[in-house]
Amino acid sequence: QRLYIAYNKLTSLPDCIGEITALNDIWLRGNSIATIPDSFCKLRQHISGYMMMAGIQHLPDCIGDVPFSFLYLYGNELSELPDSMQQIYAAHDGFELSLADNQLTALPAWVATTPHLVGGKDFCTWRVYLLVMYL
Repeated sequence: QRLYIAYNKLTSLPDCIGEITALNDIWLRGNSIATIPDSFCKLRQHISGYMMMAGIQHLPDCIGDVPFSFLYLYGNELSELPDSMQQIYAAHDGFELSLADNQLTALPAWVATTPHLVGGKDFCTWRVYLLVMYL
């Protein structure tokens, strides 16, 4: 199932968002959702996160519990990332995380210690390269 709520004037998501058990894709682009609710972390199906340009300033600490296939967060207002995101990033090789055009001033330490990045094996792939270039 897809939840396509892009290009509205939403400022929040309802707490019941985590109860959509068959959610596979979520599109939040073009809204002004400052904070993703903690209930979002109840999602357990592999999900594609199109959460770019949505005004997001804060992610819940438990966001690492969500099994994202990829997570596009570019064009938001994030100044930091929860440590739990390391869980998503390390869970599967090839996970794509896009953070361009946010308010980040540094990469989290876990980016350099993620198992599939250690030793430079994949560090210069375009997925991470783009992430670094835009910080």
